[in-house]
Order: sequence, then structure tokens, then C-alpha cells
Amino acid sequence: MRLERYVEAIESFNAALAIPECTGNTRINALRMKGNSLFFLKRYDEALVIYDNALSISECSAEDREEIPYCKGQCFWHLERYIEAVESFARIFPEHILPESRFRLKIKALNWLIRDPHNIHKYSYLMQFPTIAEKFGKYSCLKQCSTSAVKYGESCDKGYRLILKGSHKKALAIYNSLLLIPECQGEERVRTLNIKAAILSCSNCYDESLSVYDEALSIQKCQGLYRVKTLYDKGICLAKLRRGDEAVAVYDEALSISECRGYVRLQVLECKNNCLFGLKHYNKEVVVYDEILSTNECQGYFRAKILDKKGSCLCDLERYDEAIATYAAALSISELIEKDRAAVFGKQGVALLRQGVALFGLERYDEAIESFNAALAILEHQGAYRAVALHNKGACLGHLGRYDEAIAAYAAALSIPEHSGKDCAKTFHYQGVALLRLERYEEAITAFNIALSIPGRPGADRALTFHNKGFSFHALERYDEAITAFNIALSIPGRPGAARATTLHYKGLCLYSLERYKNAIVTYNLALSIPEYKVGRLLTEQNKKVAIQKRASLYSSCLKF
Repeated sequence: MRLERYVEAIESFNAALAIPECTGNTRINALRMKGNSLFFLKRYDEALVIYDNALSISECSAEDREEIPYCKGQCFWHLERYIEAVESFARIFPEHILPESRFRLKIKALNWLIRDPHNIHKYSYLMQFPTIAEKFGKYSCLKQCSTSAVKYGESCDKGYRLILKGSHKKALAIYNSLLLIPECQGEERVRTLNIKAAILSCSNCYDESLSVYDEALSIQKCQGLYRVKTLYDKGICLAKLRRGDEAVAVYDEALSISECRGYVRLQVLECKNNCLFGLKHYNKEVVVYDEILSTNECQGYFRAKILDKKGSCLCDLERYDEAIATYAAALSISELIEKDRAAVFGKQGVALLRQGVALFGLERYDEAIESFNAALAILEHQGAYRAVALHNKGACLGHLGRYDEAIAAYAAALSIPEHSGKDCAKTFHYQGVALLRLERYEEAITAFNIALSIPGRPGADRALTFHNKGFSFHALERYDEAITAFNIALSIPGRPGAARATTLHYKGLCLYSLERYKNAIVTYNLALSIPEYKVGRLLTEQNKKVAIQKRASLYSSCLKF
């Protein structure tokens, strides 16, 4: 049939499918024939969509469910999506001997996979089909046209079986012997060298593996898809050696080859991105993800996983709005399995949490609270993240003067079992600060004491808690206890000068209230001697003058007496 007749056939099938009465087996047959017409026009991606539509119809018979996966497998094969081709062919008469023509195509796909030891363990079902194992040697990569070729084919089959069994050392010996056979030239030599290099890589002999890949790349026949495959494997080896920049350069060379397209191109792009991630080149990584997502092959589960990775990259770039939208796009894909869906959902919650923290740092407290609330709606069963969200929400509410709500948020965080250690102490501290702001001083002191009882906090944080505890005692006019707390705060090293001056100022107030004016003046002088003390300096100077006047007045009255 001429190509234009296939176009006419597709139009006829479309007309039939548009009729409401076209249902059941009739619809399945029309879809299958339309898919076949698209296949002959080499419109393989469109054909795959039509075949999937046919398989989704409940009336699809057992015969159709064996025939249509075969057609899908052919499309995958022509798109060089060999892994998916093998999986489609594996669904055809799995318990019977395949028709010879179909068996040959399945063997070709398996042959592509078996040459890469990295794929062997993923697709171990090869050995589950005895007929495949028996006939595998019939479809060796060399025609059995000479004694040497026959020997080569038999050695290849033996090498494949050894790789499957994990006997890499023995397999390596066989491939070394294969490289000595005169017929092992051109493309066949490239393939053999690639397998040898892959075996060395699996044995963690990466430097030797790189030398073998370079030898393969130096062969004139190492062109097109063979060159892409060799560069791809070399890039993986370089990545294992943590030579990420070199690996990226190798992947770029592979991507520049015209035959690097379809599913193979996606694999190369994904490996390139893994290297960029390790190098923390996140902006470049996002660009590559966008290229992957723009391809027709990036669909279904694979697309969801790429969106998931892109979202994580955007989070690292602190582009949280884009990250959240990207995670939402991943979650909208129906093929995403439940386990991965839960993971992406959790990452979206974490992105919202990180967005809230960023907004908090910008003092955009209302927006930060919205982000924390959105995160809490998602992170229902992730205690540690929920506690962080609640703590930060409480901090935002505190900055807005909404202390009652802040205390409630802190209490909710403290009720989570995973919230422990120094993080828990920090929450108790800020709960105490909110209570202090509401003049609930006794409750504030209790919160500060609990915070101080938890080990592991940095010295500066403990000093701040002692300072706030002392302030609470001062407000309750329990000056001696306040001075004790202030002295402990002042004894802890590492505090900024301005913070030490503030503590000295309040200690001076307590001494003044106890009519220990001389000590108060000395304390104020210590505060004023700190250069960083700017904000409260004027008030301290005024209090010092009052203390001097009081002391002079007291001294004068004593003389008169």
C-alpha cells in the first residue's frame, strides 16, 4: 500500500471512531488498524497512544491483549526504546514458544540489553524463559559463515551467560580471547570492547575501564549509535570516579551526535543531570530537565520522576514557587505509583516549608504563615517537618504580636514526639518569650527552665534563655534571682557585645532597685564600655546619672545624720 493510502485509511478509521455506535470489539479493531497505519507511516509515538487506547477498552480480548503489545514492541524498537520493547514483547505468549518472526525481534531487543551488564540484573527474567535461553545463540551478532565466526558466536553466548551468573572474572577472560580473533573488527570490536569495559566497571576497575572505552572510541567504525553508547558508558565510569566535569563533557559529545535521539537521548540527558547535580550546577540542571520534558518520549511515570527531580533542583535554587508548581505537575500524572506519589507529595510539603522559612527571613510574616499552613496540610504524618513548620509559624505570629496564637503553635510543635533535643529546647525558649510578652512571667520562667534543662544547645542560646529568665524575675521584682540569672548569662562566652551590654543594663536596674547604687553604677559603666552597644546606650547613660544622684543623695543624708 502506498503511503498516501495509509493516510486515507487513517481518515476512514477516524470517521468510524467518531460514530457513537462504534464500541466494543469494533472500536478495538478500528483503533488497532489505525495504529498499524500510523506505524507504517513511521509515526510511532502516535501509534503507541492509539494502541494504549485500544488496550484500555474493557472488551479487549485475550488475543488482542497479545497482539497489541507486539505492535507496541515494534514501535518501541524503532524508537530505540529497547527496554520498553523487551517489556512489551515479554507480555506475548509468555508460556508458549513464540512464532519465529516475533521471537527473532524479541531476541534482538534482548540482545541489545544483554550487551550492557548494567542492565542484566534489572532484566533477569531473560533466564525465566527456557526457549529464549536455548535459541539465543541462533541470533548471534555475527552470521555463522566461517569457523572463526562460529567460534566467536559461541564464545559470545558463553560470555553472556557468565555475566548473567555474575562470573565477571571468567567473562572477562572470554572477551579478552574474543578480541584476539581476526574477525573481531569494526563494529563487532567496538561492541566487544564495550562489554569488556562494562565488566571492568562492574568490578570497580574504573581506570582500566576508561582505557578500554578510549580504545573503542578510537576505532573508525565507532560511529552513530555505537559511539553514543560508548560515550554514555564512559560518562558513567567518569561519574563513578567523581570526575563530574569530564563526564559532562563526554555526555555533551554524545548529545551532539545526530543518532542520539529518542529514548537513548533521554538516558544521556538524565546521566548528564546527575553529574550537574553532584557539581551543584543547579541552573544548568534545570535547563536540561526542561529539554527532557519537551521531548515526546518523556511521558507517564518517567515524566513524573523527571518533574520530581526538577522540583528538588528548584528547591536548591530557592525558587520555591516554581518548585511547588513542578511537584503539582508531577502529582497530576496518573502513572505515578502510590509509593512515589507519597514521596513527591512530601517533597511538595517540604518546599512549602522552605518557602515559608525564606519569607520569614524577608520579614513577610503573613505570607510565611500561609506557606506554613499549606505545608502542615500536606505533612500530616511527617512529625519532624510538622514540628519545624509549627515552630516557625509560632515565630511569625510572635513577630506580628499575636502571642496567644504563637503559644498555641509552639505547644502543638512540642506535642510531636519527633520534636526533641536542642530543637525542642529552642521551641520552649520562644514559647517562654511569647508568655513573657503577655506578662505571664511565672509560666515564662517554667518554659525557660525546661529549655535550660535540655542539653546540647549552643552557649549563646543558653545565655539568651538565662537573660530572658532574669528579665522575668526582674518583672516579678525578684531582683536577687534576676541578678543570679544575669550573672550566669554574662559568664557564658561567645555572646555578641551588644547582647552582653543589654544584660548588664538589666542587671544594673536590679541592683538599683535593691539600692545597691555603687554596684549599679559599675555595672552601667561596663555596659557603656562595649563599643557595639548602640540601641540602649542613651537609656543606660540616663540610668547611670540617676544612680549617681541617688548615691550622692544617700551619702549626703548619711552625713547629716
